Amino acid sequence: MSKIQYPMNPPGPPPFGPPLPPPLPAFPPASSTFWNAANVADHLKNLHDTVNLATAFTASLMLVEDIRTRTKRVDLSIKLFKEDIARGPDIPSMDFYRGSNSRMN
Repeated sequence: MSKIQYPMNPPGPPPFGPPLPPPLPAFPPASSTFWNAANVADHLKNLHDTVNLATAFTASLMLVEDIRTRTKRVDLSIKLFKEDIARGPDIPSMDFYRGSNSRMN
């Protein structure tokens, strides 16, 4: 009995992951041009405008939430009113109406 020998496959390249992304650029040194009065004033104005916009947006969202809550309450009130109408008047109120009608006649 002879054994069949298969030639050994040559090893492939070692498994590597995807290449790393390029490194981030270094932070530029703080420059004195940023700190001039006009530039700082512009950035503060932009920040102030952004805060005002965010405040207005928050108020708008609160208003929308309030409207939705009120709409749900009105829908529930209408539903309960329709159920009351469908049930008909209760007995004590019918007696009251009959009694008041008999006195008026």
